Amino acid sequence: MSESTSPSKLSLEPVQEIAADRVACLSRADLLRELGQRLSRDDVDGAKQLYCRSAEDIGYELIHVVGSGALAPALVRLFVESRDYYKAAQVFETMGDLPAAAAHFALAEAYIPAADLFAQVGDVEKAAEMCEKAGSYGQAASFFSGCGRWGDAGRNYQKAAQGLEAGEAFAKAGDHKRALECLQKVGPGDPGYSRAVELLGPTLEEMGLEDLALRKYEEAVRARDGVIDDDNVGLYYRLARLCERLGDVERAKAAYVRILDHDLTYEDARERYRSLQSDTTKARPRATEPASDVPGVVVLDEDRSVVEKSLLFRGLSFEEIRSLLQLTQKVVFAKGDVLVREGEPFPGLCLIDRGEVEICMKMEEDASKVVRLTRFGPGDHFGELTVIGADRAGRIFAIAAAEGSYYVVPRDAMTSLLERSPALKAKLLENMMLALDLHLEQSLGVIKAMWARKQVPS
Repeated sequence: MSESTSPSKLSLEPVQEIAADRVACLSRADLLRELGQRLSRDDVDGAKQLYCRSAEDIGYELIHVVGSGALAPALVRLFVESRDYYKAAQVFETMGDLPAAAAHFALAEAYIPAADLFAQVGDVEKAAEMCEKAGSYGQAASFFSGCGRWGDAGRNYQKAAQGLEAGEAFAKAGDHKRALECLQKVGPGDPGYSRAVELLGPTLEEMGLEDLALRKYEEAVRARDGVIDDDNVGLYYRLARLCERLGDVERAKAAYVRILDHDLTYEDARERYRSLQSDTTKARPRATEPASDVPGVVVLDEDRSVVEKSLLFRGLSFEEIRSLLQLTQKVVFAKGDVLVREGEPFPGLCLIDRGEVEICMKMEEDASKVVRLTRFGPGDHFGELTVIGADRAGRIFAIAAAEGSYYVVPRDAMTSLLERSPALKAKLLENMMLALDLHLEQSLGVIKAMWARKQVPS
């Protein structure tokens, strides 16, 4: 549209219709007036034809004239139908419809204002996605962290070259491989090195690389010349816990002393130090096997306690373990003893301390045929359905494959304990699933063999 058209500009009456192909004959003022008239009659289609044929951008003038009044809804429809999403977003924002404004800024690929508005209305995930599209990776990662999308947060922290934050996010996402890649790049001279090792160590421990984790803790402590402060006290705690697990009691105690010199209330350092100090009867573990990370538990045999052997106690606190063990009754058995007879419920949750127990089943079509479903040894448990109130009867029975002993938590006592502690119940169920996974392959092998012998009905 040009202001230098013929001096005899077309003068419009308020209701006069102008054909779309005559837009070039209109001045800006006349075109704005005509668009306003059509919008006032809700003739959005006619207004769209005029607006789209305009040779100049008059959208902002149109917003100034009618964008905040009664014609705003019709104007925003004009912009949307004309695919002028950026101006539509501005009108939506003026109208107070922030979600629609954010969505249309996104359609216009104006990702930063879209992110700002999504954040204002509480849609943090969309705000994060907009920031990532805009290349604002650090802000995107922060938003993704806020809504618990740790994998996406880690990816964006990586793009923002924030290795420590990326490693922490990947660790929370359970992506140990990428967490290691990021955390190992944080060197002794980098800010946050202590925190990086504090995060890196547990991941290495979970992978069974305890010696490497110990070396990392020691390197990080030395990097600060032995100075302990709020930034690296967590390292000393990790070091103490790992030494405790590996049976190096003196080093564990020394690390706890350093922690307590700095902060008497840090985590459970004081209780753990006292336990190590007073536990003079505790036998040292084998050099080739890790010790329990729970000190102060009564040793149940001369070698290693059932706590140290069993996955069932993984992640339980000292008090939770003690509350469970206080309910146990010891059962000694000889090879060949029937521990649970066919058709009888299991007596409770049974934790094998010594010996081996076979779980067997009699075939329905031939009771003389017995199939061994699985074999449990020290540290394993059976009768776990007690935890959820189910009985394991039918053709299943348990027999001692080698002499030994187990500790049983009676069903009624277990039910009462778990009713009082839902958190303990959740931990036990998680650990039982982990143990079940370890035995699943063995059970599948038995089933396949039975199928091959046609002992499993099709």
